[in-house]
Amino acid sequence: MCKHRGVQAPGRRQPESPSQDSDELQGAAAALLAQTERIGTAMAQRSLEQTPEFDATDSELVALARDSCIANVSMALAAIRHGVAPSELEPPPAALAFARLMASRRVDPEAITRSYLVAQQHFVSGWLIPAVVRHVERPERQVEVITAALDISHSQLDRVLSRVTSEYVAARERLVRGDHARRAELVEEVLSSDAIDNERASRRLRYDLSGTHLGWVLWISPGMDMDRQSDHAQLESLAAELGRVMGSSSTLVLPRGEASAWGWSKVDLKQPMLDQRTLLASLSSSRPPAHLALGEATPGVAGFRASHAQALRAHSAVVASGTPAPSATRFADVALISLLLENPDAAREFVQQELGPLTDEARSNRRLRHTLRVFFDNNASPAQTARALGMHRNSVLYRLQRCEELLGTPISEHTLERHVALVLTEWLTR
Repeated sequence: MCKHRGVQAPGRRQPESPSQDSDELQGAAAALLAQTERIGTAMAQRSLEQTPEFDATDSELVALARDSCIANVSMALAAIRHGVAPSELEPPPAALAFARLMASRRVDPEAITRSYLVAQQHFVSGWLIPAVVRHVERPERQVEVITAALDISHSQLDRVLSRVTSEYVAARERLVRGDHARRAELVEEVLSSDAIDNERASRRLRYDLSGTHLGWVLWISPGMDMDRQSDHAQLESLAAELGRVMGSSSTLVLPRGEASAWGWSKVDLKQPMLDQRTLLASLSSSRPPAHLALGEATPGVAGFRASHAQALRAHSAVVASGTPAPSATRFADVALISLLLENPDAAREFVQQELGPLTDEARSNRRLRHTLRVFFDNNASPAQTARALGMHRNSVLYRLQRCEELLGTPISEHTLERHVALVLTEWLTR
């Protein structure tokens, strides 16, 4: 790898020159360090938009891409600020975690390289060069410092991308060799094909596909700190504990990246319903606390697929709500919400259109929304609403009048749409 004038090589200091040691370049880097979160977030967004292989609906991928960009830009700017040579850099943990996640998602490594190039171009043209221009007065000097900045930035990218690629390759090799990869491929076949031999698949999975299945998704919120050496073991241990709480005679666990897992538990429909308080206690004991989304218990291979699809929809609803961990959510409790949130942006537009000023998060508006929601829940009866809220009927009527004033139309209009919008609002503002 090429060395640059003024970059400190291991064991000795290069002579000073108009490159990394320049006051202007170091000053520009110092100024940008205060904006690393903003810069990294913008880089991640641009990278996700221009890398079609990345699933922008994958909350774990999106969060880790952002963490990786922020950590990378912070490291790069700090290196420039303090004269650290590109050859001495090591990728931050978040960048390596992102490489491992891409490996587990089977993303083409060329897509990772392209995403880094996109992010780097956005950083250089949108942030680094403008910062240099602001810190260098003479145009001829600007050219010198920008040239040095580009050389250093390119070398930093070479160094980091080389290490990230190596991490990806190592992770993929582990997955390909491991039992998780084989089981993942087989589970994908079961989920997508009716032509599979169910008895043979059951033997290979060591899980009876002919039973009654309760599908679930277990995950740690993006951004939570996990022990990279034990994250899979932690999730599998927690999954086994949850299987016991569910009264399952057999549990199939399929890790999905470093902080989530799909699972199926074989259950007996004759047994009592799940004790969600016990589930929450188990999820609370996890470090960090975890989320669990559950489908409905359904028999056979068709049930294996259906319960899993329900768990995924419940998972999406919980992620959209921002519910803090620990949480245990059954699909039956969020079936309507999950349907409405299949397009989150459209759902928010619908809420704004139906409720208008009532969506404002002032405390008084929250009270008004709650009153209107209870009013609709109680067949639009002020008397029943007053009993449900423990309020005087006149107080309920006053609040309903305020709702009409804010809505601009009688509350008897668009009752179904407004009721749905209120349900959505309560979920999205948790």
